[in-house]
Amino acid sequence: MESHSDTTKYQAGVVASRLADTITELQRSLNDLTELKKTPVGEKIVLGSIVELRNEHNNEKLFLLLSGSGGIKFNLAEKTARLITLASPIGQSLANKKVGQTLQGKDGKTLTIVNIY
Repeated sequence: MESHSDTTKYQAGVVASRLADTITELQRSLNDLTELKKTPVGEKIVLGSIVELRNEHNNEKLFLLLSGSGGIKFNLAEKTARLITLASPIGQSLANKKVGQTLQGKDGKTLTIVNIY
């Protein structure tokens, strides 16, 4: 039979493991950011690209493609941007696309790539 102390130690171990995984993912993203090369406007979307998408209602969204830390929101040029990974469905849909190309959002709406930074 486990004691309260054993359960607490196990829970602390789980939390420590999750924190270590988060730190590793954030470190990978930081490494991506420090190694980025400028992508000329109009070139294809690659790791490190900031992508501006517009939907059918002219609503725009910004995304930053990195290898980890997907889902984090941040402010960029007075807009809210979201980090996405190349492994995510939208990241895979965006990879190697160019300005003017379209993709389907998860809600079925058409998204157009309007800028790549």
